[in-house]
Amino acid sequence: LVPPSPPISQTTSAVKILTPTPDAVADVAASTVVLQFPTNAQVELRVNGELVDRSLIGRTETDASTNLVTQTWYGVSLKEGENTIEF
Repeated sequence: LVPPSPPISQTTSAVKILTPTPDAVADVAASTVVLQFPTNAQVELRVNGELVDRSLIGRTETDASTNLVTQTWYGVSLKEGENTIEF
């Protein structure tokens, strides 16, 4: 897996991919992806430039004290070899 390119806009500058970590090696063709972002941000997940279906969002937690959302996407498809995950 390749880390995402640096965000450009102020809104996405606080978006983080918590899982998988950069250079992680997956032994299956799908992965769980965990994103963290401000409550006011709208986030789209892409793998290798392809938009990931929002139906894969399995869990969303909002921390009112930090105004951060932690969102877990399950079963995100990967291809064999290197994959780029971005938002």
